[in-house]
Amino acid sequence: MEKILVSLHCYEKKYILLCIIQLRVLNFLLEYFSLKNNLLNGEIPSALFSCSKLEVIDLGKNGFTGVIPSQVSLLKHLKQLKIYENKLTGTIPHIESSNLEVLLFRANSLTGSIPTELGRLKDLRIMALNHNSIKGKIPSEFKELKKLEFLQLHQNQLTGIAPKIDRMRLTGDQNAFIADCGKKSPLQCDSCTMCCDKNDPEEKCQVKWDWKPSILFWALMIPLILSSFPAIIMFIAVRLFNSTPTSSWFEDNRDVLSIYAPDSVYSFIFAMEKRGVWVYVATASIQMWLFLAFVLASDSNNANSDWEFNIRCLNDSLQCEDALAARTGWLHLTILIILYLGVDIINAGLQMKKGITIMDWQIFVSGFILLFLTILAAYTSVLYNIALAETNTQIIVNAVILLFINDLDEQFMSVLQVLCPVWTNRQIAEIEQNLVDKKLKHVRRESDLGNGDETSYITAIQNGEENSKGQNDSNRKETKVDNNIVVTGVEDEPPKRMRYRRSSSILQMEREVLMLEKKVSF
Repeated sequence: MEKILVSLHCYEKKYILLCIIQLRVLNFLLEYFSLKNNLLNGEIPSALFSCSKLEVIDLGKNGFTGVIPSQVSLLKHLKQLKIYENKLTGTIPHIESSNLEVLLFRANSLTGSIPTELGRLKDLRIMALNHNSIKGKIPSEFKELKKLEFLQLHQNQLTGIAPKIDRMRLTGDQNAFIADCGKKSPLQCDSCTMCCDKNDPEEKCQVKWDWKPSILFWALMIPLILSSFPAIIMFIAVRLFNSTPTSSWFEDNRDVLSIYAPDSVYSFIFAMEKRGVWVYVATASIQMWLFLAFVLASDSNNANSDWEFNIRCLNDSLQCEDALAARTGWLHLTILIILYLGVDIINAGLQMKKGITIMDWQIFVSGFILLFLTILAAYTSVLYNIALAETNTQIIVNAVILLFINDLDEQFMSVLQVLCPVWTNRQIAEIEQNLVDKKLKHVRRESDLGNGDETSYITAIQNGEENSKGQNDSNRKETKVDNNIVVTGVEDEPPKRMRYRRSSSILQMEREVLMLEKKVSF
């Protein structure tokens, strides 16, 4: 026999009496009953639940008072029960309909606890009990609801540990599982997709990030992976294609001295003294520690974090409103990251490429660590702004503070120039000598193999010597360091803009390269 579908809609108050008359007549045929979006008040008539065939009841957005009739448990065919945004009190009644798919009791004044029987409704897809005064724990039976897609329990007084419903996080919807699991909350919810602050008058929430194993692990692993990938690509490109006729892009004719920054303590990785290397290690460690401190401050699972609630989950919708900054703010952040960190990324890539080309691990490690710290700075800036920023200006302010940490290596160098200028200048001279020596060894190795790589380097040396001869000696101040003459500055120039030129021992090695060129040519 073909199914009979009877629907009853009462959208205007003047038709309510007619609806009640029809209800008495059709109590054995009625399947759909809706009184939503009216100004009805009073108690919900128990006669409504005598319609045994009812599948949908929608009484939302009215002014009904009293309690939800217990006769609702008699409706065995009920699929949707929507009694939201009313003034109902009392407890949640027992519901035994195994066909129930949608249960909306949000935005009332319900009290008591959540019945465990709700965890046996196997077909339940959507359940919203938010914005009530429900107490107690979330029933562990909820983890057995395999079809559950939305579970919203925020703005209540729930406590304890919420059951693990990991599949809710797999839906990709941040509104899927919401509860009051914010800062210092008595409710712990590891499976929630969003946590709210019960005490916030603006009813703000925040997306809950699932950091497994931890946020620090990913803060280190992501920059490590992003640094390793270009390193591997460069190694394959340089080592496999550098000798082919079509590999002009992979040729590296840059002087070693042109790819390091003498105004940064990161150049001390090439220092001959252990003290210089320890300065490098200490600076890199402090910089990383500061970045990780901001990463921890971005962790929603940390009660002492700076994590801000910037999403509004109101009582009139299942969807929350994101109060994060506009896209223009993130565009500004991208521009700042490129301007502040672009040079470091390029220098890091050049150092790794040079290290692979001349087979020097020290130059390669220097570039790799520089790239790692630079990516960590960018990653931290983005993560901290996601957790904290609500306006475009906040994004810019947070980014400037974080990117300032990226310049600590240069600030430390300025401090060393003031505290111990002689020692610092000696380190710079030894670093330049060390780098030239590395290139010299590579030239000798290539000449022994007959590759003739020394030509480009010798040409660069000759050009450097010609340029150095054109300098006016009267405008230079010289300091004697370990029997080597090192130019430490130019008269009338501030100390912060010191420039260093090659010592006499470096020039001697360069002349040796010139002799080597003549020998190879014969």
